[in-house]
Amino acid sequence: MISDEHLMNFCRALTDATRSGLPLNEAFEILSKSPKHGKFIARVANMVAGGSSLYEALEAQRIFPPVFIALVRAGEAGGKVDEFLSLYADCLEVRIKFKRQIFRALIYPAFTVIFAGALFLLISFKVFPIIFGTLITLGIVVPGQMVWMNKIARYLREYWSPIILFGFMAALIFRAFMASWPGRKIRALAGHLLPGFRFATKEARLYNIYTTMGILLKAGVPLSAMMDILLQFSQDDIIIHRHFSRMSKMFSNGKTFSESLAGFIPQEDLFNVEIAEKSGRLDETLLRIGKNHYDRHSHRLKLLVTGFKISSILIIAILSFGLLMALVLPSLSVLKGTQNFMPEQLNLSTFSNQKPRQSGALGAGLSNEQEMYDRTASFNEIQGKKIADLMQKSSIPKLNMNLFGAQQLQEEQGAKKKLGSIQPMKTIQFKKIEPTAIKSADAN
Repeated sequence: MISDEHLMNFCRALTDATRSGLPLNEAFEILSKSPKHGKFIARVANMVAGGSSLYEALEAQRIFPPVFIALVRAGEAGGKVDEFLSLYADCLEVRIKFKRQIFRALIYPAFTVIFAGALFLLISFKVFPIIFGTLITLGIVVPGQMVWMNKIARYLREYWSPIILFGFMAALIFRAFMASWPGRKIRALAGHLLPGFRFATKEARLYNIYTTMGILLKAGVPLSAMMDILLQFSQDDIIIHRHFSRMSKMFSNGKTFSESLAGFIPQEDLFNVEIAEKSGRLDETLLRIGKNHYDRHSHRLKLLVTGFKISSILIIAILSFGLLMALVLPSLSVLKGTQNFMPEQLNLSTFSNQKPRQSGALGAGLSNEQEMYDRTASFNEIQGKKIADLMQKSSIPKLNMNLFGAQQLQEEQGAKKKLGSIQPMKTIQFKKIEPTAIKSADAN
């Protein structure tokens, strides 16, 4: 099926060619040189030169919508091809404008997703290894969230190119699927069933329906023939197609056009259609009602754009704060000594449990430090015992080494001596002597 953009350009070009007064064969010969729609125009020109009508030649290409074919057929019969094609081109232009407005509204959520992914990759590749990589390498017990964040960062660093390629291919496949026949049906159902999509597409859908019916009626298409065209027009939308089928049956059973629309369009629009049908101005009324829904749809799109802007700002702020807390809280947890999991999960240990498993120069340095610590502790324990034994042998009373220890010792011995004046000390000058190394010695 031809896209709305190409069809609008073709309608404009065909309208300009017919209004210029050129014969159809010469007009098609000029249009066949166009890089956008020259291929099928050349086939249409050959069929028209062979005696086929314009609408038959266009219908044989199987790329034009039934509404366009009906307008060309009615235009050929009434000599108003340029007028109907110009009106249809205006309708296509509005539909294209709606799509572009919705696309621009979706830019803000898309930017939020891209920003979140880029920020997470930056944290994973740069910030996280700098803060937590050293702690985990040294064997320090870390909170549990550090573990899975480290795993994710390591996985992204190793497989970032396949992940990006997979995401790009998934986006292309998703786009192709949404443009296919099942994808168009899914989009139509989402516009009816999902609240957000229904709010964004309801007025645009009503505009397309009213404008299409108004153009067909203005072209002189009978109501019975218009029902068949609308059934073909709504093949991608299951719900609208069911409503048009019901309308066609009611109209064939003798109901009026307004009665067949009952339950399908809003009640306020139904009153206007009923009055217009009785006054014979149905085509103009449908086009006017469509214009009203166009204005409502434009207003809704503005609300959506504003809502997406505010939501994007809030999501980015919450996301940035969450990632910041994901970095700060584990760091504070390490500083406080908080342990959210057992060290055996990572085969890590602290100095109080066992020696850390290290390799290389760093591991050797930690092993020597632990050995020196053990030797010093053993030496202090032995010498402490010797000093305690020496104090017992010398009958030295144990001192209560608290804030009032000196006062208690004086009361027990009964010695209350007063200190005299202290002579000022003379200044002693020492020679500059290099310090010597401290050597351990037994306490005798």
